[in-house]
Amino acid sequence: MAHMDPVAVAQKYVALLAAGNTADAARMHDATMAAGLPEPKLRATLASLVTKGPLTDCREFSNTASGRFQVVVLNCASGPDRMLVKVSVDEKGLVGGLYFAPAATTPEGAHKPAPYVDGARFSEVPMVVKSGRFELAGTLAIPKGKGPFAAVVLVAGSGPHDQDETIGPNKPLKDLAQGLASRGVMALRYEKRTQKYGADISATKGTYTVQDEVVEDAVAAVALLSARKDVSGVVVAGHSLGGNMVPRIGAQAPVLKGLVVLAGNVSPVEELVVAQVNHIQKHASSPESGGASLEQLRTLAAAVKTLTPESPPLMGAPASYWLDLKGYNPATMAAGLPQPVLLLQGGRDYQVPPSELELWKTALRARKDVTFKTYPDLNHLFMAGKGPSVPAEYVNPGHVDVAVVEDVAAFAKRVTVRP
Repeated sequence: MAHMDPVAVAQKYVALLAAGNTADAARMHDATMAAGLPEPKLRATLASLVTKGPLTDCREFSNTASGRFQVVVLNCASGPDRMLVKVSVDEKGLVGGLYFAPAATTPEGAHKPAPYVDGARFSEVPMVVKSGRFELAGTLAIPKGKGPFAAVVLVAGSGPHDQDETIGPNKPLKDLAQGLASRGVMALRYEKRTQKYGADISATKGTYTVQDEVVEDAVAAVALLSARKDVSGVVVAGHSLGGNMVPRIGAQAPVLKGLVVLAGNVSPVEELVVAQVNHIQKHASSPESGGASLEQLRTLAAAVKTLTPESPPLMGAPASYWLDLKGYNPATMAAGLPQPVLLLQGGRDYQVPPSELELWKTALRARKDVTFKTYPDLNHLFMAGKGPSVPAEYVNPGHVDVAVVEDVAAFAKRVTVRP
């Protein structure tokens, strides 16, 4: 069977909506979507939300994983305005969610360096992170001046991210890398294996694990920087799922001088997905249709607990992926590692809420070389905002807060000082 392209599915679906062919569009719905948004309701929803003109000039805006869905966001024209159309596509190529939001006023491709980035203080060179047969494009930001420098390997969260961890108009890892290099810290960011080799990886459903998705490439990146003569020591900084995997990376790369966890979860992923949807349903103000209900998600989360190697894929991932996570507690593992740890948490983060940081604190309470930082106004991307954070916030352009950059830079310099 040919590999299912979620972007092509989303484009076809939105093209049908744009043509007013809601009957054929509705035939692309999964069972939950079909029940929650039948064709008459789909037609009415379209008429109520797309009021400035038909959808035209739809361009791919982002493509990320969320639970069992691949979430494709298209930036479309509607009369004089532009709007974002988010389509959730499952592993069978069926549409399980539809969401509309105004597009940010910042033009596409206009991502500018954060105010704290000083391009005169560093240069960037292309790098390739190699792990077995996999080769991942990356960028190394090198401070100008005399080294050796502290170096940081940046590890992205879940989903097939590019090297900047692009989410809508935002590029958190690019902000971090360039902000660190502006402060005299070398930084390496690279695309995820699932970004370049997604179709290839999906063919290995019986064996694919989080070790494959995150850890192996991070360990290879650490080795790449450790071999450089202009590096005094290497720190790994992981965001979200990357943060959850930081202790594993630390255990498999003992050369690391420090570990940085940015919004890394301790609770199992399947439990967090339920909490995330519950939060969104309570706080999102824009109409959103389709997707699994809370009860369905709770059933799926419970099913993860009883998987065996022979079980079929669940929530978009093979049984091998979930079994790799079974019994893994990153905070407990971190407690037994020798490297100093810095844990950073956004106070408005709904994807990995502040309660997760408390779990880290409990497990690491006996250690004296662990630092915890909470930033009350920051969301999951460590960008500032007000009120409860919701997915629509991610379409607003922003930058990782400067305090986060400075805290990571100070930690990296401190733990990599050569005796």
